Amino acid sequence: MDDFAVSPAVARIREQLGHPVIDSDGHLVEVRPVAMEYIARAGGADMARRFAEEQRSTFLSRDWYGLTDDERRARWTHRPPFWGEPLRNRGLDLATASFPDLMYRRLDQIGIDFTVLYPTIGINRQGYLDDEVRRASCRGLND
Repeated sequence: MDDFAVSPAVARIREQLGHPVIDSDGHLVEVRPVAMEYIARAGGADMARRFAEEQRSTFLSRDWYGLTDDERRARWTHRPPFWGEPLRNRGLDLATASFPDLMYRRLDQIGIDFTVLYPTIGINRQGYLDDEVRRASCRGLND
């Protein structure tokens, strides 16, 4: 096990709780080029491009900030993430969010006993309109 020191502040808080800390909405931040390779492997050479198009058209509208509230509701436009990159300790923290084994080794340091991780780029793929893209992205990202 790696030696990721637990800060005294985290240790004090944990001692006072008397119960486990469970993160039931953790996000795995996929390494996008690698994820696209898996999607292409699952659905063919053109699938990564089609996946990106489906993502943009279905869920990840970057024009969210230019839309009115009514337009956002009518289009079911999701707000782009604002939390995608850590501000401090950038290299280790981003790597922690990208590699589940590293996340597991750092849970005590972070102050979490158990976490449920969800994909970030693939979390809404079940709603993609293109059946082939939906199936290939599910297969690829599960791999």
